[in-house]
Amino acid sequence: AAPAWTAGLLAVLLHLLLFYSIFDIYFTSELVKSRSFVQLRTAESPYPAGADSGADAGAATAKRLVLFVADGIRADKVFGNLDAMPFLKGVLRRSGSWGLSHTRVPTESRPGHVAIIAGFYEDVASVTKGWSENAVEFDHLFNQSQRTWAWGSPDIVDMFGRSALHVRAHSYPPGDEEFGKGNTKLLDAWVFDRVEEFLLAHATNGSRRELQSEGIVLFLHLLGMDTCGHSLKPHSRDCLLNQQFVDSGVARISALVSRVFPDNRTAFLFTSDHGMTDWGSHGSGLTEETETPFVAWGAGIRGPRQQQQLSPESPAPRASAKYADGAGSPGWDIGQADLCPLMAALINVSVPVNNVGLLPVEILSGPASRNAWQLERNVRQLAAGFLTKRREAFETRILPGFAEFPDLPGDAGPDSELAMAAAAARAGDLRLAINRLTTLGRLCVEGMRYYHKYDRAYLGFYILLSFALWIIFVAVQIGKAHLPGLAGQKSAGLAEPARRLCCGALAALAGLHCCLLYVGSRPPLHYLYCLTPHCLALCLLSESGFLLACWRALLRRVPLTGRRTPLGFVCDLTFIIVGLELCALSFTSRLMLSAGVFWLGANYARLLWRRPRLRQHRPVVARFFASCLALCAFPLLPVVGGVVHPLLLAVHTAAAAAYSVAYLRSEPDAKLIVPLSAAQCLLAGLISVSTHTVYHGRDKPLVLQAASWCLLAAVFPLIGWTNSRRVSVSQSATGYSGLAPSVALLLPVYGLMCISYEGLFLLTLAVFLEAWTRIECLLLMTLADGSDGDCSADEADAKLGKERLAVERGLRTLGGGLRQNLCFVFLLLLSFFGTGNIASINSFDTSSVYCFITVFSPFTMGFLMLIKILLPMLTVGMAFAILARSLLVLEVLLFSDILAVHFFLQIRDHGSWLDIGTSIGHYVVVMATTVASVALLAASRLLLHQRSRQL
Repeated sequence: AAPAWTAGLLAVLLHLLLFYSIFDIYFTSELVKSRSFVQLRTAESPYPAGADSGADAGAATAKRLVLFVADGIRADKVFGNLDAMPFLKGVLRRSGSWGLSHTRVPTESRPGHVAIIAGFYEDVASVTKGWSENAVEFDHLFNQSQRTWAWGSPDIVDMFGRSALHVRAHSYPPGDEEFGKGNTKLLDAWVFDRVEEFLLAHATNGSRRELQSEGIVLFLHLLGMDTCGHSLKPHSRDCLLNQQFVDSGVARISALVSRVFPDNRTAFLFTSDHGMTDWGSHGSGLTEETETPFVAWGAGIRGPRQQQQLSPESPAPRASAKYADGAGSPGWDIGQADLCPLMAALINVSVPVNNVGLLPVEILSGPASRNAWQLERNVRQLAAGFLTKRREAFETRILPGFAEFPDLPGDAGPDSELAMAAAAARAGDLRLAINRLTTLGRLCVEGMRYYHKYDRAYLGFYILLSFALWIIFVAVQIGKAHLPGLAGQKSAGLAEPARRLCCGALAALAGLHCCLLYVGSRPPLHYLYCLTPHCLALCLLSESGFLLACWRALLRRVPLTGRRTPLGFVCDLTFIIVGLELCALSFTSRLMLSAGVFWLGANYARLLWRRPRLRQHRPVVARFFASCLALCAFPLLPVVGGVVHPLLLAVHTAAAAAYSVAYLRSEPDAKLIVPLSAAQCLLAGLISVSTHTVYHGRDKPLVLQAASWCLLAAVFPLIGWTNSRRVSVSQSATGYSGLAPSVALLLPVYGLMCISYEGLFLLTLAVFLEAWTRIECLLLMTLADGSDGDCSADEADAKLGKERLAVERGLRTLGGGLRQNLCFVFLLLLSFFGTGNIASINSFDTSSVYCFITVFSPFTMGFLMLIKILLPMLTVGMAFAILARSLLVLEVLLFSDILAVHFFLQIRDHGSWLDIGTSIGHYVVVMATTVASVALLAASRLLLHQRSRQL
């Protein structure tokens, strides 16, 4: 047992290393922390003040900035229905500029606000650091301002307020973010009221001088639209009313600021951090999420864009063009991070150090020389980051030589381009200077990405090589387990000189790699990535005896395909290949899940057809194929989310109660278990249906929440107690009935988290799994007595010699083991994606947790969503625990690792962030399946009170 546990521990550690490698390679921070910002107020402008300037090129256009961020508001809801926002409609038609700011895939509010205020998109290294408590370890606009006042949600304003002494943050209590409240406008009303009190108080006392200085920022975070969209959905009347309230609040604050500060030196900006799907979530990268509105007006802002300003030679139409008719003028399309240098230019403060946005000079008013000067400072900041990244890549490179970024080679690349732009400006061609600066800024951003991923391919190659060697090693271990006759042969393996030569070559390569890594000052984990293939190669070298034994058996024409006919062997091989391909395709197409269930049913139909004795168990066979057909339908249904279906919740309650009666009436403790399960179903159904009356504006009694938490807390102890009362775990030809009590207790708790057909999906899956385990038990019995359907055992034994008979006995269980484990992997994927969106948890609606909590709490809600995801997977794990011989199932590792290699090769480091994140998400899901399979089986055996056994 000790060697087995040691091997299992090493396998888990190896997979944890390979799992973490994707974050170490692809999820490293792109922040350049060693560069310093370019001072704006003290720098002298190299650009001449033209005849139209009338002022110094570096003069500030605004003394203060008022930033409104309406969290979660969609661009189409603003520009597509301007009548609901009359104030902003008047601004963009008379005195302001408007357009779309295009975000990266929004996962939460933090990345959007960081892009707006700090000027760079989601720092992927922050994924593992948390949500609201994530420390701001980067520079941002508030740091560069003279003083900033912020009001809003504690998750946002406190995040920026902790890092700067001159930032004063004011937030309401977290408990006020209540999804269940009928009036979500209260959150925004709190902000508007506090800002009004602040402005009126400072207009009458001595502290007004603070607001009269330059470089002031007033930040208003308006969470009402996001809260309303999550709970009542963006198309609801409540969201429309909340949107009108936001517009009136913006008008109210704008008028008050203009009255308190009548110097016309205030700039205003209204925007959003992200949009929202029709079902009230954000994260999938739909257009409704990544297109956010911005409206800018006041000091330093150009007025409405005229039609004649559009170039007739402009390429593709802009995304904002679809709103031009309603707005009365064409809009601008910019990146969300471009808003940061725009705000910095308006109040003439330094661009934040980590900014990757590019100043949209077209939105600025004033002389072209001043706009070019501001853009030049922005580009110098980007050039400093580019040169820093280049130096870091050069100093830490692994391989000899250095491949420069082709568009900006050498240290002098950015400097020469800046000099050419300055020369064009001095010659009076400011348009050429701005074009050169814009091109250089974009190249600097691309160059920083190039150097950031400079050695990514080299490290990825060693991860891929580790996978390949590990898969071969696992395949050898599976062969040794099923072919003990070949594994036990006394074979010398490789000759001693050859073994020493191979070991010496591996040691020399390992030493060379260590030297290269040391010269490049690489972190310790990179040593592990590069040395892991060498260790695995040594492990394979120690298995040379078994590999040579298999080769000699083939030379002696021992039939390693077993007693199967050639057609049967081809069918089994096709089953495995098609099954793995369907598992891979199911990540990108839900239709493949239905095809996979059909493929699984067709294969078992073939197996049952070859074994007439098994067709005698007609009830089990009928339940299997009926549930198989029913499971095919669920992936064809729309993804769960957006709309709550109380009728389906009631049907699930009735079906769960019927399942308990039908499957538990023959249990020894039926008089206890059946009433207990039925009572749970009734209570959970009442809570679930009652809870979703929140959509009619009624608050949910706290007693319902308390009952929900009690049911969740009691379900696992009840399962363990129920199974502990069983005298033994039956696994005979009549089937295993211990799965049914566990599922009957899980169904009511799962129903509390359902909003649509998910409960019926789990119920159908449970019926399928119960029939599947019984059929597999019957198949194992037929393999044990040799009646495999091709020929009788006596005939086969007469034809086979001693060695061939030993090989045949091992191969009898090998085919069944591969089939069971491949089905287990597919069923895990089916349980994960059967009701949700492929490679995105975004489709899991937050309404699913309203039975437990309605106060906004990302960690509590995330925990509940994780429970909802894991319950179907745990059901699959309990079914497979009946068949698995040990916790560490090598066949599962084999199939999961093959899928992991498939997705590792499909990881993208270019294109949209949605494509990149999805490709990484596929890999993470497969690797999590590999690592979690042991935990699932251990938890299942603990709940089933199942002891270790051998089949």
